[in-house]
Amino acid sequence: MTDQTPVAISKDQLLKSGMTEAWVQIPGKGSVRVRGATRGEVFVMQKTRKKGDVAADERKTIALCMVEPKLTEDEVAAWQDTAPAGELEPVAAKIRELSGLSEGADKSRL
Repeated sequence: MTDQTPVAISKDQLLKSGMTEAWVQIPGKGSVRVRGATRGEVFVMQKTRKKGDVAADERKTIALCMVEPKLTEDEVAAWQDTAPAGELEPVAAKIRELSGLSEGADKSRL
């Protein structure tokens, strides 16, 4: 076991967003780029959640965390209305994964 001297970080480094991004393939269409939600965004989404409205939760999550192309909630709603049933799920699942919220994740960290 080696003793390691702690390395201090600056306030700027601490406050800079460091969310991981990833590409998600949408079969037959191409790829979109998403990022994880920040802790603050997760708190806001939980606070504004409408119980039982899974579609609204999905719209908020994708509108916040899809980087390329960037979509508004209304545009995500239009995509939901025209997409095959499972098309948005891999996008939402990747966002949950990058946010540390996927199945089996320790949600107590948030």
